[in-house]
Amino acid sequence: MQHRMRIERAMCAVALCFASGKAGAQPASPETEIARRVQTYFGAMGKGQLATIEQALAPDYLVIGGDGKLETRAERLAWLRANTTSLVAITPTQLRVRVYGNSAIATGLVTIPADAMGPAIQERFTQVWIRRDGVWRMVSGQITIVRT
Repeated sequence: MQHRMRIERAMCAVALCFASGKAGAQPASPETEIARRVQTYFGAMGKGQLATIEQALAPDYLVIGGDGKLETRAERLAWLRANTTSLVAITPTQLRVRVYGNSAIATGLVTIPADAMGPAIQERFTQVWIRRDGVWRMVSGQITIVRT
C-alpha cells in the first residue's frame, strides 16, 4: 500500500511539474521517470511519433505480443508503422512502477477504442526498463489481451 501511494504521489508530482512549467525544478525519482517514459511511449504511439518510440526502445528490445508471437525491435517498429491509425487514443491506466537499482518493471492496462476495424480491446502490459549510460530504455515487453 505504501509503495502504491509513493507511486501515485510521484505521478502527481510529474503532473504538477509539467503544469507549472518547472519540469527541471527537482530531480525525478526513478519511479517518476519510468512512469513519465511509459506515458510518453503510449502517447507517441497514438500520435504516430515513431522517432520517440525508437528512442525509448533498446537496440536488443524484444516484445511478446498478445498473440504470443515474439518480435524484435525492427519487427515491432514495422508493426507500429503499419497500425498507427488504430492506436490513436491508446492510454495507459493502472500504471504501477517498481524499481530495482538500474532495472524497473512497469505494468498497466491499455484500452484501444472500438473503430471500423473492430471492437475495443483491453491489454495488460509488462515492460522491463534498464538504465544504461544514464538513460532508461525499454528492453522487453509482454502484452496480454484481456478477455471479457
